Amino acid sequence: MMARYGDAAASLSTLDIEGRVLGPDGEVRWVRSISRPHWRDDGALIWDGVLIDVTEQHLRESERERAAAMLRMGMEVAGIGTWELDPEELRLIGSEVTNALFGLPSDAGPLPIEGYLERVHPEDAAQVRRNITDAIGSRTGVRNEYRLRPPDGTVRWIASRGALAQLADGVERMIGALAEVTERRRREDEREAALAQQQVLLRELNHRIKNNLQMITSVLRLQAGRVRDPEAAQLFGRSVERVQAISDLHAQLGVDGDLGPIDFGAHLRAFCAKVEVALRRDAHRACLRDRALPPPAPRRGAARPDRERARRQCPQACISRRRGR
Repeated sequence: MMARYGDAAASLSTLDIEGRVLGPDGEVRWVRSISRPHWRDDGALIWDGVLIDVTEQHLRESERERAAAMLRMGMEVAGIGTWELDPEELRLIGSEVTNALFGLPSDAGPLPIEGYLERVHPEDAAQVRRNITDAIGSRTGVRNEYRLRPPDGTVRWIASRGALAQLADGVERMIGALAEVTERRRREDEREAALAQQQVLLRELNHRIKNNLQMITSVLRLQAGRVRDPEAAQLFGRSVERVQAISDLHAQLGVDGDLGPIDFGAHLRAFCAKVEVALRRDAHRACLRDRALPPPAPRRGAARPDRERARRQCPQACISRRRGR
């Protein structure tokens, strides 16, 4: 600092310097001094200037540097890379993590975007380029998920996001981040393959159950036509009706189509109709009625539940054969 004062005094130039000042109470303050020396008529060197307390400014800069360092370290640990694209010249600057993923030197300077896209899988490169140019034209964000083809031939999946932003110096850039998602894509592919296999097995199982039920029904009907005893024939007929009811139930559950919500009310009505036909010879009639489950005992200090609401929320379907119902 003394050397800078000496140089300013020799050249009579303005000196702008910052330094720390220790106060009487031991507090450290940052002070900015702006001064200029000049010679007085009596030959003395005089300094004219101002002192500005810039402690708060230094504290904010220190916080920003600390936050930037923590963010940079966190992104490195998480494997997140950043990139900056000039929307006019289409030149891209990648961070160290980004360049490493693309197989480029860590200190690679601004490169044409093709320098990065040529390392993208040929089946994905055109779509990535189109998404970026469309985002620049519409001034919207861009999302890409694509495969890389590094020099070693290993295919790696990358997820990338970016958006246009105006920087402090007024220039416009597309700023983005990317990360490798190869492991996530692998798990998704395995999950989809397992789901597809389960669906194939479910359809095959459903087909076999349907065929077996039809075969049992056919055998029972064939056997019922051969017996001469009316009572035995009646028993066979009832067995056919019960197996047919099970077959109808299996069909109404919707296993042949996509699994999803089932119209249970329609299923119960059809089921009761089948049971009614099966029980008609015994002079019994099947009907559907709601029976409310008893509400749970209220806890100490809790309000008593609304019985009507509990009845609506807890219907129980039952089939009764007592008293002709």
